Amino acid sequence: MNKNQLYKGKNKKIGILGGTFNPVHNGHIHMAKCAMEKLGLDRVVFMAAGIPPHKMLAFNTSPEDRINMLKLAIRGNDQFFIDDFEAGSAEKAYSYISLERIHESLNESSALYFIIGADSLMQLDKWKRPEKLLSLCTFAVIPRDGYTKVQCEEKIDELTKEYGGEILYLDCEKYNMSSTVARDYDYDETSSNLDENVAEYIRLNGLYSNHYDTEEIEKYLKANLSKKRLEHVYGTVKCAGDLAKAYGANIQKAKLAALLHDCAKHMSNEEILFLSQEYGFEIDEIYQLQPELLHGAAGAYISKNVFSVDDQEILDAISYHTVPRLEMSKLDKIICVADLLEETREYPGIDKLRKLQDKGLDILFEKVLERVIIHVVERNQLLHTNSVVVYNNLLKEKRKSDKLKQTQGEE
Repeated sequence: MNKNQLYKGKNKKIGILGGTFNPVHNGHIHMAKCAMEKLGLDRVVFMAAGIPPHKMLAFNTSPEDRINMLKLAIRGNDQFFIDDFEAGSAEKAYSYISLERIHESLNESSALYFIIGADSLMQLDKWKRPEKLLSLCTFAVIPRDGYTKVQCEEKIDELTKEYGGEILYLDCEKYNMSSTVARDYDYDETSSNLDENVAEYIRLNGLYSNHYDTEEIEKYLKANLSKKRLEHVYGTVKCAGDLAKAYGANIQKAKLAALLHDCAKHMSNEEILFLSQEYGFEIDEIYQLQPELLHGAAGAYISKNVFSVDDQEILDAISYHTVPRLEMSKLDKIICVADLLEETREYPGIDKLRKLQDKGLDILFEKVLERVIIHVVERNQLLHTNSVVVYNNLLKEKRKSDKLKQTQGEE
């Protein structure tokens, strides 16, 4: 159904189930079905709310991800629909404003039922403009553990006496599941709490696999990095996520490694050397003379010992984003490339490099490393031998591949 038609039609009883759906779970579907059955609704519209940008990073979900999961969860039910009008908004969309928008296309003969859980009922008087809300719709309350029917009815009586309107308690089975619990779920296992297609989408797209405290990480970065450096970090996070998705790597790992890749950038050379040695990194003469090359290794130390990052793949990607190693993993390459190509970077030839993304990660990494080597030489800085060894190895492998293709072509 066209989104402009969601609320049209005469004498319609329309349920609204709002939320971020991050992710949508079977508790949401239970609420919609319960309201549909008890109220005789013609349809239920899942109204997806926006998430502020600083919250998106913690859960690694875009508006597109949340809408895609909703589509999978309601597939096959021709009475369930999605309103994504506010899903991509970074602004707080108060429910009364959403309902005012809906009323612009709602026929006067139709009725709106706003579906909420018993937990939300207890907080309804704290919502923005509750009197306006209750004038625009009827609230339908779904039972939840922790709240008895008597408690709910007492709260309903209190609210309607103060604000007017109508609130209905729907006497249906309790189903206790939250998005918070869903985000901690093991998506490699089956569960009655998530649609199997939603679980598969989450697994394939690497969503919710981050159990680290990104809010604490961001607080640390904001306290220690300059505004320009912080903008670079967030640009790298976005670029790393896009590259991981394009090249089939774990998106969440890429974003976390990108978030932490410059976490030691503010430190003195003495501090960087000390932390790198503590991390167990081999410090050669070039590193001694140019310690800033080690801010990746120092960053890995901070990531592990301050923020409890124990994933070696992530720690390695942080360590080797400045000076590469011979056996660069896919994630290593992604962080290295994202660091140089993110949207705030500006230098001669960057647009040409960005256009190479469809040529594959290996070619992109080779060209980015080539640009780094040229940049170091132009600035008359010390070039670490590892960069030369890795670059030469890439060229040798490329020549082998080209020779093989030529041989096969001659045959």
